[in-house]
Amino acid sequence: MKPKKPSGRPRLPRPDTLPGRIGARLEASRESRGLTQTQLVAASGVSLGTLARYERGEVDPQAGVLAALAAALGMTGRELLRPVKGW
Repeated sequence: MKPKKPSGRPRLPRPDTLPGRIGARLEASRESRGLTQTQLVAASGVSLGTLARYERGEVDPQAGVLAALAAALGMTGRELLRPVKGW
């Protein structure tokens, strides 16, 4: 059996980029509230695929999506832009 080839994409977002910082903050905030991605999707109205891409830092932020996710997490959009401690 051949070993699996790496996908070429890092598992974690790059915290030195804006999308990476937002992704890290989203994931950390969601997990600290004990929410699954499915629960956050239901609360925010954002699709699961969009949320997953945001958490991986793969997409540039859009104001409407950030506002919906922040509101569902009980945060402001500005809070999503701050770096996660330890990154």
